[in-house]
Amino acid sequence: GIVFNQRKCNSCLSRAFPGFCWTCTICEDYDLCTRCYMNDKHDLYHSFLRLMYPDDQGEQVPPREGSVKHTARGIFVGAVVRRGPDWDWENQDGGEEGSTATGTVTSIRGWENESNMSVACVKWMRTQQTNVYRVGHKGKVDLKCVQAGIYGEYYARHLPVLGKNYSLQRVASPPPAPVSTNTRIQQQAAAQLQRPICQFRPGDSVRVDLDMEILKALQEGHGGWNPKMEQVIGMEGVVHRVTEKNDVRVSFTVRNRRFTGFCTIYLWQGTWGH
Repeated sequence: GIVFNQRKCNSCLSRAFPGFCWTCTICEDYDLCTRCYMNDKHDLYHSFLRLMYPDDQGEQVPPREGSVKHTARGIFVGAVVRRGPDWDWENQDGGEEGSTATGTVTSIRGWENESNMSVACVKWMRTQQTNVYRVGHKGKVDLKCVQAGIYGEYYARHLPVLGKNYSLQRVASPPPAPVSTNTRIQQQAAAQLQRPICQFRPGDSVRVDLDMEILKALQEGHGGWNPKMEQVIGMEGVVHRVTEKNDVRVSFTVRNRRFTGFCTIYLWQGTWGH
């Protein structure tokens, strides 16, 4: 999604916040993220501009004072869900093909740094197991809402209408300062040095050969730990793909699990992965 990297919310002080940016038309250089705007931070009598992109001049919305608020309902914490249109996770819900087994959403979060509030953690009633599923990540929706959860309130008329074609007024940016050839080469070299190198390739045979506690620590920031991952420690698998961040997806006979390059041994060469 869209991220406002060059702005700071003047209420929660978060930087690089996702969603829309709300700029006060009364106060100078005063911005709010969507969460703070909908939670009535700043003067409710002040009108704001809704910016949809970082270089958007914005569309003015009326003051929040006197505007109607609605309760957000859907796949939020506490919602009851079942398999959705993009389900691709076999019988993780405890049912067979076409199952209507249900589970409860325990949390909503982003997928690392790729997207915001785009995956849901679900605890399935039949198995009492918890797994993570897409609810917007890369355009996929694994779940269908059976009983909605509640997530605060929002000003519906202050948001853009779904399906409406908005003609964005972009702010003209000054041309970038010229960069010498030597400087450009130095910058490119520095970027390459900072980029980790992964020796694994799709089709390689690998084995998870680390202590479980170490593996848990390595999973932080790389998809998180799932108790079912313990089942594949010591097992041989095949590299399915390597992500842009050099995380390695390994295919085992039980089902796909996500591990970093630190967590595997390259069997053909017998050396530790980088």
